Amino acid sequence: MGRIVFLLATMTLSGCVAMTTVAAIPGALIGGAVGYFQAQEESLPVSMQISLASVQQGLHRMDLAVDVLEPVKEGYAIEFGNEKLDGIIELKRQTPKLTTVSFIVHHGVSRQKSVEQAIMKAVRKESERRSVQNFNFRGYHYIRIKPSIKTERIGWYRPGAILEASKSRKEGWLRIKMPSKKWGYLKGSLPKEHG
Repeated sequence: MGRIVFLLATMTLSGCVAMTTVAAIPGALIGGAVGYFQAQEESLPVSMQISLASVQQGLHRMDLAVDVLEPVKEGYAIEFGNEKLDGIIELKRQTPKLTTVSFIVHHGVSRQKSVEQAIMKAVRKESERRSVQNFNFRGYHYIRIKPSIKTERIGWYRPGAILEASKSRKEGWLRIKMPSKKWGYLKGSLPKEHG
């Protein structure tokens, strides 16, 4: 059975909050095609902390947002996207004051090199300004290693983000694909189909 990508959005109806599916697209086709792309890479002469904040601010200036943030060995893996673009950014600590940033941005199976260049330019500019020193976690929720709030936190997600999700075996939890391709869990449910 193929994977499905769901857009999870929170909407308010008469004072109550409901999780809804806004879009679903096959993730296997896109994931396979993206695997062939070589990432654009550049190193920034700043710390990991400043690099991470610079990525968040650079994306924000282009009306994009960090959808999933995952700590990985020697850095972070980030997913972002909207209705037209999907991307992965990886940050790797080279030294305490040198971070390598790599990007892959695509629209379907088409690579968007000009978008990658624009994002890198915005991130570089933010890192030079250093106006924001820390990633802003306000509004983000935890991703867990297992479907329980008592288990280890393995990342963060932004409600309303486009996430590759499926039902988990535990009611009230969804299983999502992390940028590293590992699975994580978040509280939520898929809406019942209307027929």
